[in-house]
Amino acid sequence: MKKLITALAVVLVTPLCMPILAATLTPHDGGIALQPAPLAVGGRAVQQDGVWRYQWPGVYFDTDLQGDSAYLRLPAGKQHLQIRLDGERIASLQPPLAAQYRLAGMGPGRHRLRIELVSEQQDGARGFGGVWLAPDSSATLPPASARRIEFIGDSFTVGYGNQSHTHQCSAEQIWASTDNGQASGPIVARHYQADYRIHAISGRGIVRNYAGMAADTLPQAYPYLLFDHSVRDDADGKPAGTGAWQPHYLVLGLGTNDFSTALASKERWPDRAALKADFVSTYVTFISTLRQRYPHAQLILWASGAPDSELRQANQAVVQQLRQNGEERVSLVELAPLSLDSCDWHPSQADHQLIARRLIEQIDALPAVWPAPASTTR
Repeated sequence: MKKLITALAVVLVTPLCMPILAATLTPHDGGIALQPAPLAVGGRAVQQDGVWRYQWPGVYFDTDLQGDSAYLRLPAGKQHLQIRLDGERIASLQPPLAAQYRLAGMGPGRHRLRIELVSEQQDGARGFGGVWLAPDSSATLPPASARRIEFIGDSFTVGYGNQSHTHQCSAEQIWASTDNGQASGPIVARHYQADYRIHAISGRGIVRNYAGMAADTLPQAYPYLLFDHSVRDDADGKPAGTGAWQPHYLVLGLGTNDFSTALASKERWPDRAALKADFVSTYVTFISTLRQRYPHAQLILWASGAPDSELRQANQAVVQQLRQNGEERVSLVELAPLSLDSCDWHPSQADHQLIARRLIEQIDALPAVWPAPASTTR
């Protein structure tokens, strides 16, 4: 298993023609006057009492820095954050976390700083207190990318245990080896220089969670920024097309948890045929709701497994029903069985790379629905 540590001294990767710069990220106890830097927020988060709170994976914060140093503030709470400078990962922050860190030694010029959440936190919201600057530093708000992708799924989309190389993992090992930044969704987004959102929860399905677990299904959780239903998405309920977030592609990978375990006698479906029928009907309704919210998005569903597996057949039925209903901008990517070499038989890093390649192939094969990439990325 890849060992992740709280990063202190790190090396910044640069082109060979440029000098190699050393950046350091170290705990700092404060004591100096600081001003907040403007932040571009990617993913689903809500600001409460000066702290960004989030629970869905894949949240990230960007700012463009000028100066030698910046400070990161973290409220209490277990989370795994990756720090990127000019597109390169330079540090990994895992518990125990300090309340404040100082990033220094960035070198002259302007630098893009990204703080990226890569862990999953079903047990409660986590927070980020922002980037703060000393008087000799400045920052500007980065422009949003002209390209946007949204990914909806389960543990496969989360990147559950994807940095592990064994099936047998403790709960702590699963947490430590989960890296959403290396899951298929962010890989695809980086390929296209696109902003992205991740709506994924391990163990959740369309109508049935893993082994019949009692909790919100993914469609039930989707309208909320936090899983306790305390904050609804601010675009929910608005007329179609009026929300600030409008993805060009909507990528959905769901159904593994609906079909991966046997039905128990207490569950409401009398047999697998009834489960499949409920899955298809509910999935079609969910996608129809998403279509109202995102009227211009190209829909891509994906499923893996043997050709005769329930998962692939159910997804085929969903796409067929959508097309019969008049939905023309929908396609299905079908993958052969994955290696599933990571924790609890989840996709390995090689699997995530494979999924990403197939999704990229599908996007490239579809009529283009987004503009050419900008010269800078987020």
